[in-house]
Amino acid sequence: MIDSRAKGARAERAAAEYLSALTHQVWYRTAQRCGTDTADVRCDGIPIHLEVKHYASGLSYWARRSEGQRLSLGGDLFFCRADHLPQVCRQQDEHHLAPRSMLAEGFMRQAVRDCGEAIPMVLAKQNNSHWIAIWRHVDDDRLSFVWRSFYA
Repeated sequence: MIDSRAKGARAERAAAEYLSALTHQVWYRTAQRCGTDTADVRCDGIPIHLEVKHYASGLSYWARRSEGQRLSLGGDLFFCRADHLPQVCRQQDEHHLAPRSMLAEGFMRQAVRDCGEAIPMVLAKQNNSHWIAIWRHVDDDRLSFVWRSFYA
C-alpha cells in the first residue's frame, strides 16, 4: 500500500529542489514552515501559489505532448515541460492546441481556490516522467513577467 501523504511530501521536496536548481532561488516546502492552507512549495517574495501533484498516471498524453511541443494549450490551461519555462516565458513561442485534461483542471481549481492574490500554478509529475508546469491562459502575462525576473 502506498502512503500518499509520504509520497506527496517526497514530491514537494523534489519539486522544491528542482525549482531551486532551475531558477537559482531558494524554494521550500511550506508544510515544514507554514502549516496548512498555503502553497505546497514557495519562494519568498515570489507571488506564485504553487501546487505540487505527483500521480502514477493520468497525465501521459500531456507528458508526451510536452516532449515534442514547447508550449501547448489544453482548454484554458497552458502547459509545458517545467524546464522549458525560461524560454516559454519570454513569450516568443507559438502555442499548440491540445486536448483538455480533467485531472489538470482539477489541480488548477485547487490552486485557484487557495491562491489569494498570487498567481496559481501547478507543477505536476507522472511516474517515470518529467515535471509539467501548468498555468491559466489568463495568468500568462503575469506569470511570464515573474518568471523572467529569475533570469534578468
